Amino acid sequence: MHHTENYEPDVSRGHEAGDIRLKPLLWSIIGFFAFTIASILVTIAVFEVMVPGGFSSQFQPDVANRRLPPEPLPRLQSNFTAKKDMADLRRRERQILESYGSSEAAPGKVRVPLDTALEVVSKQGLPRWDAPKPQEAVR
Repeated sequence: MHHTENYEPDVSRGHEAGDIRLKPLLWSIIGFFAFTIASILVTIAVFEVMVPGGFSSQFQPDVANRRLPPEPLPRLQSNFTAKKDMADLRRRERQILESYGSSEAAPGKVRVPLDTALEVVSKQGLPRWDAPKPQEAVR
């Protein structure tokens, strides 16, 4: 404790008086907890009013249980299904880039892995094609 030079302790109590007053401290602690509990209750009430079904509703990411708009409208995805679809798409693209197979776009041609194709092109160079002849203007 900080004392002035002329400090005389009060010995009539049998001990030195503390610097902290307990009554305002206790009221501050009680006020803090009362504010916290009131905030939680208000948040719960707002959630029950704003969210359809409140706490009794359950999140169901299952596609079969979704409520969809009528047929002519677009089908909407939740974040869960969109992320899963994107991961599946990336996996299929990676498989196509890294494997041999027949080309779906051009029948009779084959697909080679990208790394292999880059090695072949770096060793042999690009093939040359004759430039097409310009068409004559039709008058």
